[in-house]
Amino acid sequence: MNKPTEKTISWGIMGPGKIARKFARDLQKVPHAKLYAVASRNYDRAEAFGKEYSLLCLSRKKAVLCEKPLALDTTQAQEMIAASKAHHVLLMEAMWTAFLPHFQAAMQQN
Repeated sequence: MNKPTEKTISWGIMGPGKIARKFARDLQKVPHAKLYAVASRNYDRAEAFGKEYSLLCLSRKKAVLCEKPLALDTTQAQEMIAASKAHHVLLMEAMWTAFLPHFQAAMQQN
């Protein structure tokens, strides 16, 4: 039997701050994951981040991790979520506390 081929997940980062740098560095150690794109309100910061981690531009149909708030308002958030669902790609705010065991335990009690 042949081993199934694992799909590589391409990640995009919106907002290249300190947490994004840590995520990008750690993502390089994850099998079947690659850093693909970055977006920033500041073009120079996005370009510098892209050169450091060999990124292209934020593209459609790529998993996205957002550092900082996911959106500026409800309408933006709803549009982003709808696009994520329509294209079957991951959209995630970088809220690392959600992955802590005690946070997960609290969420399971609700």
